[in-house]
Order: sequence, then C-alpha cells, then structure tokens
Amino acid sequence: MAGDPQDELFMEAFELMDRAVILLDEGERVVLANPRAQLDYGVAVGVAWRDIVGETELVDWRKIFSRTTIERTFYTDIERIGVAVRVFACARSGGGVMLSLQTVPLGLNAEARLRAYERVLARYGVGLWQLELPSGKLRWSPACFDLIGIPAGPISTEAYLERVHPEDQDRIGAAMNAASTGQGEYAPCFRVPQDDGRVHHLQDRSEILARGPDGMPLFAVGATLDRTAMVMLENERDQLLNRLSRIEQLSVAGRLASSVAHDLNNVLTVVLANCELLKEDADPDAAASLEDVLTAGRHAAELASRLLDVARRAPLKPVDVELQPFLKQRMGFLGSLVPETVTMTIDDGAPGVWIRVDPQRFQQAVYNLVLNAGQAARATVHLEMAATDVDVRLSVIDDGPGIRQEVRDRIFEPFFSTRENGTGLGLASVEGIVEQHGGTIVVTSTHEQGSSFTITLPRAAPGAPAVAPPRPTQERHQTVWVVEDHRLLRVVVGRILGGAGYHWETFADPERALQRLQAGDLPPDLLLTDVMMAPLTGPELVAAAKVIHPELPVLYMSGHAKGLLTETGVVPNVTLLNKPFTSETLLEAVAHILQ
Repeated sequence: MAGDPQDELFMEAFELMDRAVILLDEGERVVLANPRAQLDYGVAVGVAWRDIVGETELVDWRKIFSRTTIERTFYTDIERIGVAVRVFACARSGGGVMLSLQTVPLGLNAEARLRAYERVLARYGVGLWQLELPSGKLRWSPACFDLIGIPAGPISTEAYLERVHPEDQDRIGAAMNAASTGQGEYAPCFRVPQDDGRVHHLQDRSEILARGPDGMPLFAVGATLDRTAMVMLENERDQLLNRLSRIEQLSVAGRLASSVAHDLNNVLTVVLANCELLKEDADPDAAASLEDVLTAGRHAAELASRLLDVARRAPLKPVDVELQPFLKQRMGFLGSLVPETVTMTIDDGAPGVWIRVDPQRFQQAVYNLVLNAGQAARATVHLEMAATDVDVRLSVIDDGPGIRQEVRDRIFEPFFSTRENGTGLGLASVEGIVEQHGGTIVVTSTHEQGSSFTITLPRAAPGAPAVAPPRPTQERHQTVWVVEDHRLLRVVVGRILGGAGYHWETFADPERALQRLQAGDLPPDLLLTDVMMAPLTGPELVAAAKVIHPELPVLYMSGHAKGLLTETGVVPNVTLLNKPFTSETLLEAVAHILQ
C-alpha cells in the first residue's frame, strides 16, 4: 500500500475514491472504511466482517483472504442476483487485508437470462418461445407444453396446429404466414381443447429480433398467455350486461304497463261489473254469452296482473281455501290457457283438503304453470292433487318432449328462458309465490314422456265454505262517497252500491270531495277512492280529509301495485281493492270495513 494511512494527502484521496475501500485487521474487523464503502455496503468501523457479509458468504470471503495471504494480491468477482461485486484484495504489511470493491452489472448470457424469465413467467400462465424462420426450428419453454396440453419434447408447427381448435386453425395459419413474410403482426387469440374436456383460451404475441438484408424476418421470440380465466370473467361480464340490458328493457316496459294499467283496469272493471249485473236478470242464452264475456274479461285482467307483477311482490292476503273446488271453479278459464288441440283434465283426488293461500296470488301461480304446460304439451295437460296429514301437493303434468337436465337446473332462474321471446320471469314468479306461502316447487321430466311441476304447501284445517254476502233488499243507512275520475266506473260502482242498499254519492274531482268536507258537510261512513287521480291523488285526498276527520274509514281501489301508496307516504297497511273487481269483491270489501 502506497503511503501511510495517517498521511493527510492519502486520507484525502482515500475519502474521494469512487470505489469502496475497506481495511480489515488480522481478526477480520473493520479498522477503516471510506464513505463509498459505508454507503454501498453498509460497512462501519469496528464491525466484524462476519456480521457484514453473513455466515453463508463468509466462506467465500475467507478463500479470498487465504489467496491474498499467499499471493499478496488477488482479483476476482463475486456474483449476486443480476450484479457482480468486483473484488481487489491486497495483504497489509502489518497483517490483515485491504479490500477494494466495485459493483458492476452481471453479464449473464442470453440463455441463462431466458431460463430465469421462463421460470418467473410460468407462475403467471405465460410461456416463452423462439422461432428461427428460415429453418422452422421452434423452441418452447416448459410452460408452453403445459398450456397446449402435451408432453415436453420436439414440436413442429404442424403438430402444434393440430392441437388448436379446428375452427381456429385456418386463422392461426394465416396469421403465421402473414408474420413470417413481414406482412402482419402475430397476436392471435385461439382455443386449445384439452384431453380432460376443458378448453384453454390462449393468446400469442411475438416480436421480430432479426431480419435479413431483404427485410424478411429471420428470428422471432414470443409469449403465449393463458386467457382462460379472463375469458370466463369476460363471459360473466357479458351475461351481466345482457341481464342489465334486459332489466332496463323490462323496467321501461313496466313503466309503460303501469301508465296504461290504470285505464285498462278501469275499463275491465266496468265490463266485468256490468256483465254481472246484466247476468242476474238475463235469459239462459244471454247469460251464457255474458259468461263468455266475463271469462274473457277475467283472462284479460289476469294478463294485466301478470305484467304488473313483474316488478313487485305484493303482501299476501291469505284465507283458507278448499283446493279441489277452488280449481274446478276455474276450469273454464284454465282451459282457455291451453291450445284447442290440447285436452285439460283435473282429478278428484284429495277431496276436502284445505290450504291457506292468497287466492289471487296462488291462482296466478297455477295459471302460469298451466300456460307453460299447454305450450309444451302434445295432447294433454293434467292437474293432479294429493295430500298427507301435513302437506298438500298439486302437480301440473304435460305429455310434451320433456326438459333437458341443463335447462332443469336453471328453469327457475330469473331472466333464463329457452324461448326466443321469453322473459324468463314466469317460473321465477311462480317459485316466488310458492315460497311466500311457505311451500316448495320441484320439476321432474323424462325425455319424450313429459314434465311435471309439483307445488307442495302446508295443509290447513278445514274452514267454513265461503258464502257470498246476501244482497240486502232493505234500505241501509251507511253512506259511501265514491271518488273516481273514470265516468263509467263511477256509474257502475254506484249501481252496485245502490243495488246493495247503500246510500252513495260520486265525485269526479277529488278536490270537490275535499271542499265538501272542509265546508262542514257530514262525512261519509266510507270514503272509496281511486289512487291515481289529478289534481290530487287518492292518498293526498285521504291525508287532507283525515286532518278534518281523523277516524274517517277509507277503502282504496287501484289497478296499480301497493308501491304507489308507500311512495306517497301512506302506511302500507291500508285496505286496497284491486282493479278490476267484481260486484261481489266490491261489496265484500265495503261490508268488511263497515261491519
């Protein structure tokens, strides 16, 4: 070593050196280190070299120290990940070693680097490959063989293309030809069927590294990416977007349906109620014709109700119902749901069996099942009943071609439909209605032998047969105010109430009814009001009326769902008469409140 360490000139140079310089004593402890050594390697005076390099590397360093003692000076490189430490060691005259250290990039050859990259990328589903275009020599990393699903070994372009999905082979071949002649980028997506039945979705990307004097590609490297999980996510995203689009379409349809439902149900109420009134005094032939009109009107009302039920699940109004008479009374209407070429039958099983259901909602579920069965049936649709001590089963059976297993697995899924124009909401709504009643529904099907949808509900104790309220001939003293902006509906409601002996008065304008109350007129015994009106809605009229007469009994009538009443701030536990209604249901509702 030139100069004495205590020499000021030497120390100045020592401090300014761009390499790390370290002096170790015979005990391998640091006695001096310049700033570069402290900055680059964390060397500090007084620290043992063992603590700086660690036990594992200390073996290599002691070999360097030994060679330095023998040769006096020694030069070598110690490789690290991606870099090398260039070491110059010199024996000190008083014992110990002086080290000069410099970090330089590690000059790994291309082959070694490629292997390292292959191992890292394989963890993320990426394989690397090299292609010599003139010779066609192809080299794959192990991950490529895993992605294609073949054992590692020599591979040719022809053998590779044979593994590609037949529908993608021509496209891959064309992309290869374009890339090999410099006419296009090679970045195709393709499928590779696996021996276990799965399909890998892959994508290639390449880069030309060498070209000939004529500009033609000579050597290319590329990567194969496993896109299987990504494709699955993209498919799920597309399905969700499709469902969202359908939901938006249904929402628009629902708003449109709601906008016309009010007038439609008003008209149907007028038709049904007047037919009932006329039928009472009609001769047999006219009564039969009127019954046909009633059946058609009920069918139209049911269609409107099914459309409105798309966007809501109304609270149940359960009553005890005897199953067999309930269904047989509706056989005429149920039969109208199936094609004329299909015969519909109902058995006499489970007589005297009762269930507790909301008649309108349960009827809707049965209608949907019969409608579906009629569309699938070849010749017959059969309703079958059975009962145990605890439950009741109703099966709707058709003799159609049956339902495939993959369809059965999703048949109650909302928005799933095998029909081109189907909404996928019919059976989903049936399942919802059944579950609301505490029951279950299952489907069984046999190829070419038909299908059976079975509803199971809790059995109820026998109840009293429903009896229509007698039409009084004597004068009643209760007064009913009818607030309805549809003229024909006001007229028919008045006729029904008058025929039952009630005093009644109608109002086309809700503000006029409110003015009468504000003027001090005696309030009616019952306020029967429509929901959708202008300039005041029914709930707004009731809220203002109850400021004057808080105990005023109210009966709403509407062709809309109860949601409107909630949105306008009225508590949902109101009494609501759904349009279209019959004279019987109207009088039952009125009598229930006035009793």
